[in-house]
Amino acid sequence: MTRLETVDPSDDRQYAEFYAAYAAAYAGTLVPLWTAREKRVHLQPDPYEPYTALFARDDDGRPVGGGSVTLPQRDNREFAYAEVWTVPGRRREGHATAVLDALEDIARRAGRSTVFMEATSPLDDDHPAPVAFLEKRGYIFDMRDAVRELPLPAELPAPSGDPAYRLESWHGRVPDDRLEQYAALRRLIVSEAPQGDAGLEDQFWDAERVRSEQDRRERQGRDFWITVAVAPDGTLAGHTDLVLPEGSADAFQWDTLVLREHRGHGLGLAMKLANMHAAADDLAGRRAIITYNAAANRHMIAVNEAMGYRQVAWVGEYVKKI
Repeated sequence: MTRLETVDPSDDRQYAEFYAAYAAAYAGTLVPLWTAREKRVHLQPDPYEPYTALFARDDDGRPVGGGSVTLPQRDNREFAYAEVWTVPGRRREGHATAVLDALEDIARRAGRSTVFMEATSPLDDDHPAPVAFLEKRGYIFDMRDAVRELPLPAELPAPSGDPAYRLESWHGRVPDDRLEQYAALRRLIVSEAPQGDAGLEDQFWDAERVRSEQDRRERQGRDFWITVAVAPDGTLAGHTDLVLPEGSADAFQWDTLVLREHRGHGLGLAMKLANMHAAADDLAGRRAIITYNAAANRHMIAVNEAMGYRQVAWVGEYVKKI
């Protein structure tokens, strides 16, 4: 029997148990672990993407697993994004199924029609247990992402790029005079990168949401560096985002986007290199930078490999109509 409870981030005792179980579930796997501070702040109210976590116990009250569901409020309102995990030694006892049933019910009651989930696979195993679990539950493969790591310290190639474009690097918050243009870039990541067939739309981003995200990152202990490419006319042609969680051995290369009309000028590589140089002191002592790309995104993968990134895993994206 599985007993479920909603995680309350203000309950110190419950949260400590929840996080310990979450960390145990992913220890030694290829899935990057959020810090306790990141996870706890993520559970706090968010007007854009509220996040609910469930904690599973057995009949004796011992932690056995958990999961979460995210419900976008300003875009993609037919979708829910879910995650399920089980602590070692308690797998194949039905706990993950009970958690997923509950998460799907939350999504259904919120009016969502499709649930997204991910399954991470080692390079030498394209059908691991998480994939088998999702397929058994009716989830269908949508697309594949490649996970790459850049070991640190890294020997980077020489800076390059079209000198007609100027690069700006920001430590932390986006300057006020760039905020609207930066938000416009953030809105395009779905339509400008390879996607599957699920029908995701571009995300809602405006200046207020950018500031809200940056406030949340600061509360999570996430240091971050942003580099943008400025076109000859003074408008932003692209951006890249590097996140460095406090207490983590790793850093994370998040979005990189170059607008279609500015491609072919080497801006993707130039921005990433400039961002790493700007963040050099903050990267010192970290193990690696981790990044994800759609497997079909051959150009960005080539950029990453030119920097020294090497693939370590696959992530499959799966969807289910509910």
